[in-house]
Amino acid sequence: MILEYSGPWAQPVRGIRVLPDNKEADCVVRLDTGYFTLELCRGTGEGTGSSKWGIRHFEANAEGIDLLASGNNAIGGFYGPFFTPENGLINPPEHTIAHVRPIAEGPVQHRYRLSGVVPAGLLPELRGKKFEVDFVFTMDCPWFARRYVVESFQTVINGRTVSDKITVGDEFEAGQGSVVG
Repeated sequence: MILEYSGPWAQPVRGIRVLPDNKEADCVVRLDTGYFTLELCRGTGEGTGSSKWGIRHFEANAEGIDLLASGNNAIGGFYGPFFTPENGLINPPEHTIAHVRPIAEGPVQHRYRLSGVVPAGLLPELRGKKFEVDFVFTMDCPWFARRYVVESFQTVINGRTVSDKITVGDEFEAGQGSVVG
């Protein structure tokens, strides 16, 4: 016997939408989570701000303001082991390309794993170390989650031993007088 349902449960499920209109050539997926519209990019490895992997073009749908409108920055990259103006010892994310693999793509949640190799930089202890970053986007949720795993390393910064520490720093764009609040 085949049952046909009627009522609210028979309606199409509203969920995360994959959008076709990518703004960046290295975009892996452009999503509308209901709360945010964003692009997840693999990066180009060309060494500029616009070649970083992670989220580029990020906006809260209710506001309609792309906080990374120029595509010249990304949410999600990391510096190792930590970046301060005094040490400047970084292996920057704009010098590598991440492999992006979908873990789950359902109506309520999308998960992606970015993986790669820490690029050559000023700290030889980090060169060639592997990393993974999981991004989790949930329908109608005002935040997303990330989990970072970097292959174990040890170095010395400003005379202090540092083991397995990274810096995650996200910035948003705003010109003078154009601050988004």
